[in-house]
Amino acid sequence: MQVFRLCKYEEFKSILVKRSFEYVGQEFQINSQKNTHQYLPNVKYMHFFKDEISLLYLAGHKGDYVFVYDIPDEILNASSGYGFYFDFINFSSINKITEYAIDTKKIGFEHIKRIYSIIQDLDFDYFPEVSEIYNNLICICNFDLLKEKIQKILTGPNAAEALSKNIEDLLKLIPEIENIINFDHRHPHHNLDVWQHTLAVIRNLNTDDFELNMAALLHDIGKPFSCQDGELRHFHGHPEKSYQMTISILTRLGYDKEFINRVSYLVRTHDTIIDPNSLDSTYDMIKKRLKLQYADARAHHPDTVEKRVNFLDSIEKQLHISLDGFEI
Repeated sequence: MQVFRLCKYEEFKSILVKRSFEYVGQEFQINSQKNTHQYLPNVKYMHFFKDEISLLYLAGHKGDYVFVYDIPDEILNASSGYGFYFDFINFSSINKITEYAIDTKKIGFEHIKRIYSIIQDLDFDYFPEVSEIYNNLICICNFDLLKEKIQKILTGPNAAEALSKNIEDLLKLIPEIENIINFDHRHPHHNLDVWQHTLAVIRNLNTDDFELNMAALLHDIGKPFSCQDGELRHFHGHPEKSYQMTISILTRLGYDKEFINRVSYLVRTHDTIIDPNSLDSTYDMIKKRLKLQYADARAHHPDTVEKRVNFLDSIEKQLHISLDGFEI
């Protein structure tokens, strides 16, 4: 069910920039006089309203933010209660409002659906009608629309260039990508940073296959977290780290299990040599895996491409796989 939360810039920054709920919420007295919640000691809580009109009781100001969360009913039902607020409409000292006090640890980024910025103070004196609240909000983040937009990009023409042009929207949806932008490989086998290499892989694929392009987008997402610096920079274990992050990202974005399994398989195995005598997946997935490996090989330093492609050619011949005109 959708619920609403009003917050300041500090919370907005913590969630959207730091990608963490660690510093969100606060501890409350066990027996509060302001609501019916039964708070536990040493637990941080976030409060949510059932109805958007209830936001007016908090007197939001220009520059504050309204978050719309979609939280499972079982969490809401266990956290439901009432808050007591001054009734500005009937000028009553107490108005009982349905609200939810939820342990911050139970809230995740995947629950956020939309974020609005308040462009004019919210006050009952100015907004007697519920509908007028939205005249003072501007949507700065709609994750469902962003997800749809990125999918259209990854299944459309010139996906790499389109991703570059829409990088701000991409980072709102998958902020982990920021870590690979301008991240130097510092290795002679590469002439591009990790992000530009990623775009080159997508460009080389030249496909509208959503699974394949998503795998290409995330195949090196774990490199900044699995690098070994020395005279040269190495990335031992980066496919496994990228695999783990891919599952986390796609789960957060609400993709189905089959899609997550197929994309994460491609990410995990993009650097693993295909053994024609011991295939670990279906013909379709092996075919996609080989396509990804070709595209990845061609995105390396030009001096290394021929050797890498020749090796993949030998694998293709052993597999007797036709890549349907896929240019290598």
